[in-house]
Amino acid sequence: MSRSWLVLAPLLLIALFAVTLSFRAPRPSSPLNGTWVAKGTVTGDSDAGTLQPVGTRIRRRWVFSERCTDEQCQLWLTREAAGGRMEAAPVRRVRGKLHAVFRKSAPSCGADPGGVTRFFDIMVAPGDRTLTATEDTTSTSPGCAPLGQSDRSTSSVRWTARRVGA
Repeated sequence: MSRSWLVLAPLLLIALFAVTLSFRAPRPSSPLNGTWVAKGTVTGDSDAGTLQPVGTRIRRRWVFSERCTDEQCQLWLTREAAGGRMEAAPVRRVRGKLHAVFRKSAPSCGADPGGVTRFFDIMVAPGDRTLTATEDTTSTSPGCAPLGQSDRSTSSVRWTARRVGA
């Protein structure tokens, strides 16, 4: 074996190792990752699934986490819903706010499916320790309303969330 090969071989191994590391999946990096306690107040309701009168106070658990592929990481919000049920949705940045949309099917009385859609607009306070959010819910139950009444209803909740342990 030539002397130049003995010098080049370790350098090639180091270069190969560096290239391999550059192809690893991205690491989660959001400062929001973790568990939050959210306290909300129902601010508007036309019977859209909150089943709570205006002024009712609600307490829920939110968990922010990142799900990563080989190319990128996506922030997700998993929230505790009524009855302790957990719902998850991806979080996107829209007009300077974080935005998450939760969708689920709902009963209907006709051929068209019903559904509940919850839109969350979340503002992050400086220091990433407090969140304020609005939740706007729209519910549809095609064919279920009495003649002449809407089968669409809405509700809204205003939330403040604090990181657990902060």
